[in-house]
Amino acid sequence: MNPRFLITLIASLILVTVGGIFALKRIGPEKEEAPRTVETTSPGAESSDPKNVPTTFSGTEPNKAVTTTAPENANETTASREVWDNQIADLLTNNAIENREAGQQLAAIAAKSEAPEEVRVDAIQHALNLIGDEEYMDDMMALAVRTDLPEEMNEIIFSDLHNRPQEISVPVAKEIGRLAKHPLAEEARDFVEFFEADDANLGAVPVN
Repeated sequence: MNPRFLITLIASLILVTVGGIFALKRIGPEKEEAPRTVETTSPGAESSDPKNVPTTFSGTEPNKAVTTTAPENANETTASREVWDNQIADLLTNNAIENREAGQQLAAIAAKSEAPEEVRVDAIQHALNLIGDEEYMDDMMALAVRTDLPEEMNEIIFSDLHNRPQEISVPVAKEIGRLAKHPLAEEARDFVEFFEADDANLGAVPVN
């Protein structure tokens, strides 16, 4: 073999070998991609990233108590009722005033539309007990013919007429019966007719 050719072949092999080594060092093995990890937050743990905080809805805002508020005027109503009741009690226990005067003031309370209905009912009952027959037409007539009173008050006034003399009860009932808007107008007319029919029978001359 030609020595010159042999030297050239060996030199070529050396160059190829050295070049391959350098190429391998530059390229190197491919890096394996590190697996992705997903951070999970335990249910009670806090997270600094708001995106990682789970959103839940339980129907009410947390830590907000549900409270029921009583009407603002509840205490006012109670206090007002006590004031009216105290006025009635004072009139019933005040020995310095006459029965008629106490009855008139109680009737005035019963006439007040701003007073609670229970107070007005209580007041009218006491007023009728204190106002005598002689004073009835002057002190009670105006209230008896009012059409805007609570139903229970009308019933009490009309019932009281049955205990009054006919010269008082019939004229009052006639006035009530003339008021188309009065809820007891029909009962009042029947009341009057009963007495008028009774009077007619008493005045009739018996036939022999």
